[in-house]
Amino acid sequence: MSELKTVTVTLTHGIPFKGRNLKTVVLREPMLDDMIEAEAEANSTFSPLAYRRALVAHQIVSLDGEAIPVTPGMLKVRNGDWQKLVAGLNEAERLGEASAAAESDSSTASS
Repeated sequence: MSELKTVTVTLTHGIPFKGRNLKTVVLREPMLDDMIEAEAEANSTFSPLAYRRALVAHQIVSLDGEAIPVTPGMLKVRNGDWQKLVAGLNEAERLGEASAAAESDSSTASS
């Protein structure tokens, strides 16, 4: 299995954290466990938006270069920044799927 794909997103306003607005976010592609955990976290108020927020929080690798554990409640962001985070997550998923397909194609070709 190859390394998980990551995407860097630059937010306009940032994620508030300890008096700062952190604007550079690195997201990684989600694994099945991440999706299950996000579903469990969003369960009390299950909605697609609550699930997506929990999933985005799980996929954040770093904020402004720091490995900060992110919870869904920390994502108090403006809509424009939210759209950038969702687009980044979608891109990480797309890159991961493309990488997995390429690996599958190369292993099939060498068989």
